[in-house]
Amino acid sequence: MRKALRRLKGYTGRVMRDLRRHLCDIPAGALREEICDALVLTGRLLAQKPKDKHKIYSLHEPEVDCISKG
Repeated sequence: MRKALRRLKGYTGRVMRDLRRHLCDIPAGALREEICDALVLTGRLLAQKPKDKHKIYSLHEPEVDCISKG
């Protein structure tokens, strides 16, 4: 499981860096703003640690919180 997560983080990081390189080619507008917002959210996702507070659990619904038992 750990190896699969590390591989997915690697793929995500590569795509994110590629988008950042090509961001200057995208004309200013709504699409560019959406891509910038997604890049910020993805950067937060890749930087978060298991013990961090305010973690991102879903990219599509960033307001989702974890429901813990107990």
